[in-house]
Amino acid sequence: MDTNGTSIATGVPIPWCELRAWIDEHEQAPEKLSREQLMALSYLVPFTTEPDLVDGDYVSELMLLAQGQRRTLPTFQDSDSIDVPEKTSMMKKWRTTCTVPWLSCSFPVDGFSYAQGEQPPLFASKKKAKQYAAKEALRFIKSNQIKPPNTTPAAPAVVQTSPTPIASPVGLPPPPVSFLFPPPPLPPPPPPQFYHPVDSQPQDSQMLSPISPSPPSQVAPRTSHTNNDSELDDDADVMTRINKLCHRLGFSTPGYVIVERPDQFRFFDGYALFHSGDVVPRDLTTVNGIFGKKQTKLEIAYKLHHWLTEEDIRRQSQVDGLFEG
Repeated sequence: MDTNGTSIATGVPIPWCELRAWIDEHEQAPEKLSREQLMALSYLVPFTTEPDLVDGDYVSELMLLAQGQRRTLPTFQDSDSIDVPEKTSMMKKWRTTCTVPWLSCSFPVDGFSYAQGEQPPLFASKKKAKQYAAKEALRFIKSNQIKPPNTTPAAPAVVQTSPTPIASPVGLPPPPVSFLFPPPPLPPPPPPQFYHPVDSQPQDSQMLSPISPSPPSQVAPRTSHTNNDSELDDDADVMTRINKLCHRLGFSTPGYVIVERPDQFRFFDGYALFHSGDVVPRDLTTVNGIFGKKQTKLEIAYKLHHWLTEEDIRRQSQVDGLFEG
């Protein structure tokens, strides 16, 4: 083709202007293109492009990860076939969705696997579509792993080294902090990191800063009495018990401050917030890097329930001691 837009093979000018006008007209038109028009376009540009899958069994890798952490196994769901123009014929292609129960999320996910507003990719085989879904789930899990931050040694007056903290009952260590992806209630994981607010004033917008974890011997397990968290049936059960304990102990009904992390997609920090007259230490209910608002609130509730139950037992023991004396 020469610079004047003429086909060298035929000598007939190519109607580029008319072609652009046709594209503009049909791009805004509501009616669909005919089969012949779609076929002609597929000769010029592909309708879909499959992501490159490096050789590997991502489905097996994801299943092994779930089994190794004693998680509920992910599930896969194939979509109905979609006809895509491919030059001389309409080819059937598929999508597969991988649901990861402990993340409460399905992959591929909008805004992570592909740009927001776009459609997830299609594949010529269900096997490739399943491998792609598993690959995206693994990539999401690995990219959001939180490592303990490198912090400089704190000043001598650290919160957990004080023999009798003013805001917490004597001898009561803080409950363990959840992992990034909270495991099942039994067995409870060891605490990798504790956090406390920078400022002790109850402001909803305050930031959370890390502190060094207490020695393992000082950390109390979550289930240390008969009324433990593993006996809670569901979210409503733990909320109901918290309200009853707060009423019995003379505390106000708590609120839940949950803030999304600016550098992590759908991950949240949070804590329970009481009125100014209450003495529940905020750092005992603080959680960090939890996936999903619902799971973040539930993690806060479990930690709060643990502390309220221990406080109720402590007060009852004091009363029993008065009668025994």
